[in-house]
Amino acid sequence: MRQDSLMSADSGSGPDLDLVQVGPIEVDPAVLGGSGSSLWDLIGDRRVEMRSPDEVLDLPRHGWRRLVPSRDDGAGSREVFAAPHGQVSEAWTLVFLSDSAGAWRVSTDPGPIRVHRCRAARRVGLELRWPGEFTCKAGALPGVSIDLVNAGDRMWVNYAGDHMTVHGWVLDEEGEPMKPGLSLFSQAPTLPDIEPGDRISLRVDIATRDIEDFPPGRYAVIAELHDLGLMSSPGTLILVDPTPGT
Repeated sequence: MRQDSLMSADSGSGPDLDLVQVGPIEVDPAVLGGSGSSLWDLIGDRRVEMRSPDEVLDLPRHGWRRLVPSRDDGAGSREVFAAPHGQVSEAWTLVFLSDSAGAWRVSTDPGPIRVHRCRAARRVGLELRWPGEFTCKAGALPGVSIDLVNAGDRMWVNYAGDHMTVHGWVLDEEGEPMKPGLSLFSQAPTLPDIEPGDRISLRVDIATRDIEDFPPGRYAVIAELHDLGLMSSPGTLILVDPTPGT
């Protein structure tokens, strides 16, 4: 749990920057081409459950295509379908199916949902940098911030309306984020456009469970700018005794 040394960030292999994002899903743009099918043809003879039949009454009847195919990831199968929005051009509607003990639960996002470049493409040139070590009192949520820096040579423009939400996690002894934890998604402000070389300070919500119960010590932490999937290198959080001398 405690980490007294920082680890180097793993750059990894470069993701496919040609993908596009529809709602929470990233796909090859070719998936959005073609005429699509009837939603019920894609659902087939599966038994479906929904909170109310009214959820699907106003959905497009045709033009549906599968964004996420059915696969069992250990938490049940899930499929996502998309169709062009019936009233707004270049926008989409989504339907989510999740398998629960043989019954497929249906939820919808009627949109209009705009298509954006994928997260990897949107975050090009941006870096999360720790301004230094943070010393906080044990027994409370740590007050931590991180700088979002435009390290590129051109203006970063927030075309997709990405938000300032940053989550952080303490790293375990293997250098892995201590998840699951509590991640709260409030209505954070949208990120401003950032000039080359400029930076903004963002609050980090430490999401590791029971962080208030951690004893005094030195910990490694990592942060993620949620909407862009932008990760930081490890930083240092020092928790000190709130009542020294007792």
